[in-house]
Amino acid sequence: LCMLMDDELNFLILDEPTNHLDIASREWIEGAVEAYDGTLLFVSHDRYFVNRFATRIWELENGTITDYKMNFAAYKKKKAEMRPAVPEAVKEAKEKKEKPQRGSRNQQMARRQLTICEKEIAVQEQLLSELSIKLEECAADYEKYAALYEEKEREEEKLMALMERWEALALEAGE
Repeated sequence: LCMLMDDELNFLILDEPTNHLDIASREWIEGAVEAYDGTLLFVSHDRYFVNRFATRIWELENGTITDYKMNFAAYKKKKAEMRPAVPEAVKEAKEKKEKPQRGSRNQQMARRQLTICEKEIAVQEQLLSELSIKLEECAADYEKYAALYEEKEREEEKLMALMERWEALALEAGE
């Protein structure tokens, strides 16, 4: 490693460079990456970081690497265009299946469930806010941070499930 450090190399490899960093550390690493003149290869799930710094995207799928010579926004657009179109018959069947029943009793029940769901969402959002504060407070303690981060991810999944439930109930309620 010392011999490598002695040479003037212009290739930097980063693996998840923004994971487990507080805001100040993220800003510092982003500034350092921005000032770096050499070639940068990084793996990251941080979409903001990828969108800001990537000029090429390598997609690993089914054991094959595909090279996209574009930024992340263009890559996402291209992938959306490449998705196979859903046949019209499948769309119609899905729409028929998802149409809420028009009965006023069903709508009233859905509205009640919607109100309950909205309260659960508010509680979940408050919990996530508290977890974010705790994460910032223990940024220097890796083990505590890792445990809190996993808990936050689980709670975010619960929030997403509640949001999906809310959407379905809103359709049922006719809102």
